[in-house]
Amino acid sequence: MATNLHSMRSLEDESRPKGLDMAVNIDFLTYQGALNDDYHEHVQIVLVLDGVLELEVNGQADRLDTSLAAFIKPCTPHSQFAPGPNRAIIINCDLCEIDLQAAELLAKRVFVPISPAARRLLEFADLSNRRQTAHSEFFSHWVPLLLGSLPAHSPPPSTRISMLQSLFEHSPATLPSVGEMARRTGLSTGRLHALFMSELRQSPQKWLAEQRVRKAQELLAQTDLSVAELVQQVGYSDQSALTKAMRRVTGHTPAAYRRRQRDT
Repeated sequence: MATNLHSMRSLEDESRPKGLDMAVNIDFLTYQGALNDDYHEHVQIVLVLDGVLELEVNGQADRLDTSLAAFIKPCTPHSQFAPGPNRAIIINCDLCEIDLQAAELLAKRVFVPISPAARRLLEFADLSNRRQTAHSEFFSHWVPLLLGSLPAHSPPPSTRISMLQSLFEHSPATLPSVGEMARRTGLSTGRLHALFMSELRQSPQKWLAEQRVRKAQELLAQTDLSVAELVQQVGYSDQSALTKAMRRVTGHTPAAYRRRQRDT
């Protein structure tokens, strides 16, 4: 993967369709050079219109063209290199904005073949953008049509849980509650509970509590963060909540747990 400087610009001064709900951003872009070590907390789908892009996503690499797209999960490191002229449509959105079946399909794979039907939808969107006839209503219908036209094979439900695990590992504070977990996965809280009970034999509340304690233990043992800083990073409401959780699991306060880890 090349490491020279990069630039990225819109193909037109107003390439994003006017009035489009910012929960789903559509950009028509061209890339130059390399963009390294990027990641974000939303889903990104990269679809090439012309040329090629070399993309590496969490250690997996491939060459995107008009036959191959990329699905980048939240908080997944990725980099890209443009070896020549190119144009692409970039879809940025929260996972909850994507149809459940399409999200489960895309979450299982980084690189997704573009079906003939999806290619025709891309060409239509490109033409509409060039003619300046694309608008928010157009794209509100276009995005689900595009995702639904990709290969229709559903992965197991655990892909949703793996997404939450990845998101928590990179940014625990972004999952302050089960309600937010449900929103991130596009599920109701009831369906999220059923999924966790089926896959992990525990409720999402218990899973989140265990993840917070585990992360707190890791940070106490491996970093010099103050307890107050750690509370914010791990997602506890206050220091007393962290202390209560640590006492319940380890029998020690956070400070005592850190001392014991440093002394061993």
